[in-house]
Amino acid sequence: MKLIKSIPALTPREVEIVRLLRKGYSNKEIAQELGIAVTTVKWNMTNILGKFEVQSSRQLLALLATLPPDDAREWTILE
Repeated sequence: MKLIKSIPALTPREVEIVRLLRKGYSNKEIAQELGIAVTTVKWNMTNILGKFEVQSSRQLLALLATLPPDDAREWTILE
C-alpha cells in the first residue's frame, strides 16, 4: 500500500467536494448542494485525484478511509 507523505493542499472548494464525497454524495448531488455545475465538480475531482495521486474516486475514498475523520484533521487550504 502506498502512503502519501502528507495530505495535499486543497482549495476551499476542493475541501467541500471531498467532504461531500466522503458522505456518499454523487457528482450530481455535490453540484446541487454547492450550487455549481456537474462539469465543475468533475473538473475539481480531476484536480483532487491528481493531488492525491489516485486514478478514481473509489481509490480516493479508500485512501481517505485510512485517515482520521474530517473533524479530527486539519486540511491544508490554499488561499
